[in-house]
Amino acid sequence: MPELVDGKHRFARWTWKLVENACISGCDLALTVSESIALEYEKRYGKTFIVLRNLPYSRAIPAVPNKHKRPLIIYQGAINLGRGLELLCESMKLIPEADLWIAGTGDLERSIKELAAPLIAKGQVRFLGRVVPDVLYTITTEAMVGVSLEEDLGLSYRYALPNKLFDYIAAGIPVLVSNLPEMKKMVDDYGVGLVLSERTPQSLANALRTMITNEALRTQWLKNIGQAALKLTWNLEQEKLFRVWKKVD
Repeated sequence: MPELVDGKHRFARWTWKLVENACISGCDLALTVSESIALEYEKRYGKTFIVLRNLPYSRAIPAVPNKHKRPLIIYQGAINLGRGLELLCESMKLIPEADLWIAGTGDLERSIKELAAPLIAKGQVRFLGRVVPDVLYTITTEAMVGVSLEEDLGLSYRYALPNKLFDYIAAGIPVLVSNLPEMKKMVDDYGVGLVLSERTPQSLANALRTMITNEALRTQWLKNIGQAALKLTWNLEQEKLFRVWKKVD
């Protein structure tokens, strides 16, 4: 994780590796949340991991989404190191026609709010704090784009497959993601949005504007999202857990 990769935390990293090795080596059944993590663990410990993604329960996608008066972009999740929120706030200065809502809290909340202060004052950026899932789902359906912009600050982020991506799809909105393997693969496989090619404010602003204004792309994405939302649900994913649990019994 970003908090452990620098040289100041060698002892903590060493300790966690000892714990990881002791726990994984003795497991009869091992599960993790993405293919890349499963392959990394197999390489390190020779243990086969089953991939069990943290997917939402299926919901009916609203027939008339995007009720917000202006184009709305949403970020769900922790306001922590490496989430790309500094870049996102800088890019919003270049697309004054759109709004950004950030749902969540975290260690960097104060500094991100200070960075976005002029935009908050204009009403272009809002911090929603913690939002209960059902309310967050309703809010998300009003957005035109959901973002997941994690930085490559360690294997935990490089191989991440964030829950918010599946929540965006369940809410029927296209996604913009970092060019990291698991997120890129999901977007490419399902055709549900764009992968950010360059981490600059201008590049991000250009991508967001394209996702907001390109009706041909949006029509195709929304069609693909409807199909993806039927597959990326806990209703189906839980069957993996049931199958392996029976083997343990």
